[in-house]
Amino acid sequence: MIRITSSALQFPSVAIQQAAQQWRIRAARTGWQSRVTFLSILAATLAAGVGVASVAAAFEPLIAAALVVAVLILARFVTQPFYALLLTMIFIPMDRLDDYFPGDLSAAKVLTLVTIACFATHWLVSAEDKRLLRGTQSKLILAFLAIGLISSLMAYYPAQSFDALFRFFRLFLLYLVVHNLADTPGRARWLIVALLIAVSISALYGLDSYLASPLKNFRAEGLTRQPNKLGFDAALMTPIAIALLSSTRSRLGRVLLASASGLLIVGVIISFSRGSAIALAVGLPLLVWRLGSRNRVRILITLAVLAAIIVPLIPARFYDRFSTLGEFGADFSLMRRETYLLFAQRKLLEQPWIGIGLSNFDEQYAQSEYRILLAEDELAEGRPAHNTYMHIAVETGLAGLGLFLSLVFVSWRDLRRSQVGFRLKGDMASYRLAQGLEISFLCFLILCLFGSRQYEEFPWLIFALSGLLARFGRWIGT
Repeated sequence: MIRITSSALQFPSVAIQQAAQQWRIRAARTGWQSRVTFLSILAATLAAGVGVASVAAAFEPLIAAALVVAVLILARFVTQPFYALLLTMIFIPMDRLDDYFPGDLSAAKVLTLVTIACFATHWLVSAEDKRLLRGTQSKLILAFLAIGLISSLMAYYPAQSFDALFRFFRLFLLYLVVHNLADTPGRARWLIVALLIAVSISALYGLDSYLASPLKNFRAEGLTRQPNKLGFDAALMTPIAIALLSSTRSRLGRVLLASASGLLIVGVIISFSRGSAIALAVGLPLLVWRLGSRNRVRILITLAVLAAIIVPLIPARFYDRFSTLGEFGADFSLMRRETYLLFAQRKLLEQPWIGIGLSNFDEQYAQSEYRILLAEDELAEGRPAHNTYMHIAVETGLAGLGLFLSLVFVSWRDLRRSQVGFRLKGDMASYRLAQGLEISFLCFLILCLFGSRQYEEFPWLIFALSGLLARFGRWIGT
């Protein structure tokens, strides 16, 4: 008699399980990390690039070579979209390069769209976690966009409103890309370092143009299009540079970060931006106090050396710009900004809950009785409220302002929580980064009193990075 054992009965099921496991392993290897898949993508993109380049070669060989290189780079960006994001960070502060692009396009916009497309492709094909929206921040931003949509539908100038809504949506997509691609503390630091390098280069370019200019009232713009923008960027990056200086152990790193800190402070000065100077004057003492007793002496010595070098070189015109603040009518720019706030208050009372519509303040101010204060080109472009809080309130109402302030509070809370986790782990590089980013965030809130900054990339980067650092700190702390 043949006796059938339980092990014999189990053999077919075990074999099936092993075969299924082998199939899952092979299926996993067909993802982006597989050499075969990567080489296949590379071969396909090379073939496409050569095909396109062969046509372009009949007109210009350099264009053909550039197309091949561009296709190869794009293939790498699709498989590793973080590199595209890193390149985008470098071009964000360089508005002057927009002259090489047609229409309203810019290097930052083009790279942002490329990064979003590469991330979307990578996310659809190989992302294990398909969640895009995480945490309270994302919900608040979506609610803010919904309020902007409602106010735009009821706006007097809907075309301008939807154009502004599209800008907000592009910034939200950038927020999502950063929030999903900078998935380690190291990657978050790399993004900040790339932005720090770009702003330092912009400040260096501004210093060179300032020293070369024969004009008495020249204000440096750096690689931006506007002096206040250079001061804004430099003031926000200075606390981060000083905070990273306190954590690096490399002698070369200290020299580079100290040089960058001095260059950024100089950038604020030669931009003659009063708001940036005020924000920096408030933020630096608070940063020195927050860095702790062991680092205060080092930072104070560094700042004292920088002050000894910079202060004697500060032009008298820098102090003259502050001397007119207390004299009504002595400063035309200040007087005109007062009319922005008066007009905004009037419009807010007319539509207090949902506002007058995105970008409608600029248009309506240009049509008001205050238009006599505007130059010919300013009549066509309009003028912002030069106060982010008032600008958001008048265009999206108290509902939009409440959501924006809630987003600010959540971001600040996340930055504070992340510092606890990093300190418990002993990750001083991330801890100092979170401290520097917190003081930079404070400088941003002060600068919002002097300009309409809601359409710029930096606050959205802070929103994304604050949530990321809180997540990293929570993981590390546990």
